[in-house]
Formats: sequence, C-alpha cells, structure tokens
Amino acid sequence: MNIPRKKNLIAAAFAVSALAIAALGFARTSSGDDDDEKEVKLADLPAVVVKALVVAADGASISEVEVEVDDGRKSFEAEWTANGQRHEIEIDAQGHVLSREHSVKKSELPKAVAQKISRLLPKGGEPEFEVKTVIAYEAGVEIDGKEYELVLSPDGEVIESENIEHRGGEDDDDDDDDDDDDDDDDS
Repeated sequence: MNIPRKKNLIAAAFAVSALAIAALGFARTSSGDDDDEKEVKLADLPAVVVKALVVAADGASISEVEVEVDDGRKSFEAEWTANGQRHEIEIDAQGHVLSREHSVKKSELPKAVAQKISRLLPKGGEPEFEVKTVIAYEAGVEIDGKEYELVLSPDGEVIESENIEHRGGEDDDDDDDDDDDDDDDDS
C-alpha cells in the first residue's frame, strides 16, 4: 500500500475514533464486573494526575473521579459538566491524556453516524451520545526513499507499523530472550 493512501486510511481511522459515538445507556451497561474501577477523591490522587485533570476541566468543578486498573495499567477518569455538556477524560499515572469524551445532541451527529446508531442500537431506551477522541502518536522517517512509520498508544503499544520489524526487547513473553516462547533456550 502506498504511503499517501496509508496516511489517508490512518487519518480516516482516527477520525472515526474521534467520532466514535457511544450511547451511554448501552456502553455503560455493566455486567457487575467493575472490581477494577473505584471511585476516589481528587485530593487522594498523585499531584501530576490532579494537575492534568484540573487543567483539562478548565475551571469546571470535577464531579466524579475513578481509578481503574486494566491489564495491570492504572488510569484515572474524571467527569465534569461545562456549557451544558458532560465531559470525561482518561489519563495515565504520568498525567498523559489517553482519551476524551463529551456529550452531544443527536442533531450534532454526522448523518452516517446517526443512521448507523439508529440501525444498530436496541430500541426502547433514550440513548445519550458522546464524541470520543482516542489519543495516539505517530512517528515516521524516510531513509533512502523508503518510508517507515509507527503509530503508538500513549503507553507505547504499537497500534500500526509500516516497514518496521519488531526487534529485540519487543517479544511478548516475560523472559530475557527475543523470542515469543517462555523458555530461555532461544529456539
């Protein structure tokens, strides 16, 4: 795939992510497995986390803060209301933004999104809508006419790569070798 087309696809994917509209009643339905989420007080959080949340809320009063542990990674979610919209942000323990959400009216949705929601969500309730922006980082370089690209999540996970082989230290197991099996024999 050529790079301009690839970049357009990446841009489209992130645009879709940015407009990933969730019906709160549907997305927030819980199976009761919320043991990894806990409501906490803002004052009990690390200073770097408090600073990031206060800056994001831009003077609005933060109404709820939760700490969540997912796959061993701790993140913090905060909610507030400003200008009639509900806002939510998720940040990591270093204060980096992972995602942002804000409520919108159905009339503010792109036509294709509104149609898809109407078609796919179960009928019977009154959905609430959000715009969700997921943060990712992209790096690229051209060497001798060949382009190399990485798209990474804020915690360094490779989301997508172009012309890059995952080298030593990127294996999936917990041993010290560069293969994906759990033994140390490098076979």
